[in-house]
Amino acid sequence: MFGDIKIRAALISSFVLAVPFFAGCGGETGHPTSVTQTPSCTGGSCPVSSPVPASTPTVPVVKLCPDTLDYSTTFTGGSSSGEYVKVQFDSTNLTYQMQFVMSSIPTSSGQVNTTRAGQTITGTFHHATTLATAEQNRCAFVIDSGSSAGNAYSVTINPVDPPVLFVGNGVVNGGIPGATISFPGVALLGNLGAVPTRTFDSFSFIGFTDTETDFTKVAGSYNELGLHLSPTGTSYQTATPQGWQPDVINWSETLNTDGSCSITSGSDYSCRTTGTPWALRTNADSTPDNVFVSNPTSSGSPYPSAGQGQPIVLLAPSQARGIMIVGRLSGALIPVIVRVGQAFVPAAVSDLLNTVADSEIGMSILAPATTQTNNSLAGVFIGSTSASACAVVANNGY
Repeated sequence: MFGDIKIRAALISSFVLAVPFFAGCGGETGHPTSVTQTPSCTGGSCPVSSPVPASTPTVPVVKLCPDTLDYSTTFTGGSSSGEYVKVQFDSTNLTYQMQFVMSSIPTSSGQVNTTRAGQTITGTFHHATTLATAEQNRCAFVIDSGSSAGNAYSVTINPVDPPVLFVGNGVVNGGIPGATISFPGVALLGNLGAVPTRTFDSFSFIGFTDTETDFTKVAGSYNELGLHLSPTGTSYQTATPQGWQPDVINWSETLNTDGSCSITSGSDYSCRTTGTPWALRTNADSTPDNVFVSNPTSSGSPYPSAGQGQPIVLLAPSQARGIMIVGRLSGALIPVIVRVGQAFVPAAVSDLLNTVADSEIGMSILAPATTQTNNSLAGVFIGSTSASACAVVANNGY
């Protein structure tokens, strides 16, 4: 279904953590087998010989994640909800801390102005118990709770389908807490910007402890694969209610050393996750961040859409943008792009022309445009998904 795109092994290892299965035999290690000496015999007087059992060494358990983690280790990553997130774990006390650096996900349903951006939640987790091996269970963190200081914001965890983060060596992927999103639209403008109610138990996430901040090392020709969702939808949808339009990212492009993107001829929608040239992001305190940012190309323009989008940008400029996290993992660079959307409706009727609905969100991953050999991706993997990746979304998310 993805044409001739060849995803290299480094791409797969970033979205899913390879988990080899190890089978061991019983027996002791390091102790020679004793052999009983019997007298000489001939013919039928000889006893029946038994084979000498071989000593089988115990297969060592390969560690899939660090023995311990604390808040000094930060995973920087992005989610299918178009959020830029940093997460830390305390494996001794079974707690975590998650910072939503950039986000357009509302903190409550029925409104769009107050989002998770800038929120930091802390909570508890437990280890999974149903995976194939003890090591897999040890490295799978099941989220139990999460709230900000003073419980100003708290996430809702579905105990039947909780978010699970699979921790590896230098990488984490799985799901972060989801949300219920809905908005009736602007009544005075014919319910413009309405978003049908939808609940996500989790959002797919990937993050890295080590990231690349020199874009000249990132530049190259890539295949890009991912999925975006437009909460408000478009008139191109044939079913009602309009909303949650999925747009698949499946194209090739070239990222240049200056951060710009060059379209690959014949690849539809090439470069549609890049606005202005990618540049190292600056934090609020003017220190350099460890991710790249791309913005709308002009104050009156929306950020590029992955498909046939219908964003609304009137008098106020859009704050939607792209964030690129380039993970360094096993000697490979893994660029991940999230589209951070924006939806804003002024409270005053006189300010309604400052409404912004540039709400498309999503995540994609890039892999160098190289051909893979047969069986190069063979292995056993742990992966994650969310409702946004299911075919049911083809019917407007229902």
